[in-house]
Amino acid sequence: TSYRPSTEFILTGLKDGTARIKATRAATYSTKTVDVKDETLKDNLYLFQMYPKAKTTLTYLNGNGETCTVDTNSSGELALYEESGIKSEIYMKSTSGGKEYMGTLYEGLVSSEKDYIKLELYPLNSFQLTEIATAELYFKKTDGTPFSGSAILRGGVYKNGIYCGEAKLNEKIGDGDQIITIGTDGKFTVKMDASQFWTYASDEGLSTYDKLELICELRYPGDVNYPNLLYVDLSYNQKDKVRHGDITFNVDQVPVEDKNKPFIAVQKVDFGFDSGRLINVRGFKGKIGPGQTSDKLTLQTTVLWWGEDDFSKKDNHNLTFKDQYGVTPRNQSNETLVYPFSTIMGTRNTFILDKSTFKGWVDPKLSRGMNLLMIDAKGDKYDKKMPFRIINMFDVGKVEDDNSLFFLLETMSDGFGAEAGSMGLGDAIVGDGLSFLSSLNTGDTSNKSLFNMVVSPTVDPTVFTAFIGLNAGNMANDNVTGVYSENNLDSDFDYTPSLFDVMDMQKGKYLDKQKKSNAKNPSKGLSKGNRNISFTLGGYMEAEIVFNDDKGEWEIFILNGGFNAGGGVSYDWNYNTFVGPVPVTAQFAVGGIAEVIFKAAVQRGEQIELKYNEDSVNNYLTTLRIYAYIRAFAGLGFDYSVVAVKIGLFGQVSVDAQFAFLNQPHISATAVQGRRLDVRGEVGVEFVAKLLFVSYEKILASKKFDLYGNSYGKWDEIHKTWDSIKKGSSGKPGILSYYSIMMPDGSTMYPVSETAIIEDRDYLNEFDRLWAAPSRFGLYSLDPESGVKELETNSYPYSNPVLTSDGKLLLYVSDANSTDVEDTEIRWTKLEAGKYTNGEPVEDVSASFGDSQLKLSGNEDFAAAVWVMQNQSLVKEAGEPITNNDLSLMSNSTEIMVSVYNGATDTWNTNRLTNNS
Repeated sequence: TSYRPSTEFILTGLKDGTARIKATRAATYSTKTVDVKDETLKDNLYLFQMYPKAKTTLTYLNGNGETCTVDTNSSGELALYEESGIKSEIYMKSTSGGKEYMGTLYEGLVSSEKDYIKLELYPLNSFQLTEIATAELYFKKTDGTPFSGSAILRGGVYKNGIYCGEAKLNEKIGDGDQIITIGTDGKFTVKMDASQFWTYASDEGLSTYDKLELICELRYPGDVNYPNLLYVDLSYNQKDKVRHGDITFNVDQVPVEDKNKPFIAVQKVDFGFDSGRLINVRGFKGKIGPGQTSDKLTLQTTVLWWGEDDFSKKDNHNLTFKDQYGVTPRNQSNETLVYPFSTIMGTRNTFILDKSTFKGWVDPKLSRGMNLLMIDAKGDKYDKKMPFRIINMFDVGKVEDDNSLFFLLETMSDGFGAEAGSMGLGDAIVGDGLSFLSSLNTGDTSNKSLFNMVVSPTVDPTVFTAFIGLNAGNMANDNVTGVYSENNLDSDFDYTPSLFDVMDMQKGKYLDKQKKSNAKNPSKGLSKGNRNISFTLGGYMEAEIVFNDDKGEWEIFILNGGFNAGGGVSYDWNYNTFVGPVPVTAQFAVGGIAEVIFKAAVQRGEQIELKYNEDSVNNYLTTLRIYAYIRAFAGLGFDYSVVAVKIGLFGQVSVDAQFAFLNQPHISATAVQGRRLDVRGEVGVEFVAKLLFVSYEKILASKKFDLYGNSYGKWDEIHKTWDSIKKGSSGKPGILSYYSIMMPDGSTMYPVSETAIIEDRDYLNEFDRLWAAPSRFGLYSLDPESGVKELETNSYPYSNPVLTSDGKLLLYVSDANSTDVEDTEIRWTKLEAGKYTNGEPVEDVSASFGDSQLKLSGNEDFAAAVWVMQNQSLVKEAGEPITNNDLSLMSNSTEIMVSVYNGATDTWNTNRLTNNS
């Protein structure tokens, strides 16, 4: 490719280094070289978006060891260049709406340019600060349902480990009893005054470095439940508190015989995280010990001496861990816990688990059951068996280096192969596409390089979760012409360039290629033929990696998921001419694809163990699909491949051959095979418009017919077996079972969960809702004049906003700012002085248990809106699963509503059109 001397190039570097560029003059063949040194902005340039959107002060240490303080703009946005980088935690503080917020970003700071060729943007660091004077606490019963009722609260605020004696809780002193009521949702909010968070002087104020903690004691009337000892980090952001369960507490009913006896109130593990966060293991039934996550951990166990009231003997208690053989491990210590507001004395046992602890006690790969011996002030002993075991995972190979993981990837790669019997893959059309697919450079010649596995640790050092994924391609199922095997749409609008188009644009070859393609399609006569290549690669699998104590090795179990890979090619020939002044065109096309779909599912449970003498068994379903078609079109218009406008008749005949192989190694060493062959036809009227990569297709009318269809071998048996495996693998049959969904960009989506549930509006408690707020951090967002404004932040996910033809009236579905899923209403707003005011309900009083499917037509003088309402309640809480009976109730209780707008009176008149529709 040649370029004019005035052509300007932009070079993008993905990492620091040097490169040499060589240019050759076309006329004289003289050459020049330019050496380029690329220095990225990694660990130099940082973009921040803080929430709430307010001026925020950031304090950190840079690479020179200097303390730096910088402020964001009024919307919490900051572009920060730090030449020596940020080398510490970032402490943040802001004020919004008269409330103070703080937060600390310990890890996960992102910086550095992304790949411009892939249209990737510069990474943004978003952070939600915590309102330090408010603590939202959640309580649940043993069965997981919310706890509601009365409780007796005491507590206080600690600043950098020192008690703030003047800090009140809900405007009451912390060392006095206050009766609180926990709501039906299990939530209770403790409100404080940040100006009272002082230790030595009332005017000392707060700094970004301050560590604030709320400690509470909670008792229950009649002592029907165990008391709670609560620890809440006030500087830890609310989102992470909820995500990690740090503000959710169990309320356990106490047996009569255990009332007023010592019990374990808090039991947590410290892995040494920079944030200082502890992991709750109270009631945990797995294994605990140092391992790949940390070579040292600390088990902290707090016992409350319930029933004792002589605080002079607060130090006369003892806690000791012993193993199942009565051996007392080393590295244990105790401390007394009595807070200024305490009514119950406590003792905390700190048990350090490191190499010195296990030396001479537990050998590597072995575990021990544990008991906690509690001795009260009177000398009475209580022996409590722990639900977990302690394991020594030193000298055990890292899970990511284990051969079983690589063997799994190789096994899955082998599973992509499928033999089609007498119908091979030698066909030129299909083979062309597969050859292109196989030529893609993935960095390795083996298929396993197409997979990447993310391994995540759990509290249990013997259990890891794994997510295996891959995703690439441009083959999709949304083309109405039938180039791809699925053909369920009657129109198709593509307005984004494909992966190949983007690559050509970056190389400066796109227009040249389009010109060449256009040259193949003369305004009169037959074209030379156009070839289109497609491929797809996508999917995921979820797995669990478990250390087998008996075998002393890691084992991996596929839980669910699947992959698919395929490629294809199509050829078309266009004929353009004129009949008098009228352009006419015809097209003949032929094409096909081949795709391999690989799915896996695991079966577990007591029945599996009894039947196969295995803890779990794996099942694999491999399907080879070959799809080919012949298509003809004739009509008015023109088609030059790059640009086309035409309407006319089309006809298509397609062949769909599928070969299924069900592998169940626990039953048979050979796969069960089945085949399915379908031949279908379609004729109709079609309209097509295209310009470069923007295309629109619409089938105006069509008739489909089946020419042939039959199953061979054990096709039906295979799919019945697989359906039963899917239901049994998770233990909860889903209402809808979609194993994969092809997306327009060629990727494949797989469901994480197949269970439909009632929507949960927890987002209302997570983020602020603002009307006409500034935009998120993005292009031009730091420019106050060009920034785009958001109409509503944290809006209802199913708002479905609609506008009248003149844009003056806006209607949308609202959650009414309520966490009750049945509180859904239609709201409207009007454009005035260039702004939409906050929406108001269309109906003054609504009898609906949920509104949806909103439609609107008209203008500011007259408009009509229709929607569907539910006239029956499901009587279900957020997050509860939906059954088939629930779906039936919902379907049988829908009604159609209409509301008419009168522009003269600026009012809506709403009526119900149906009764039991």
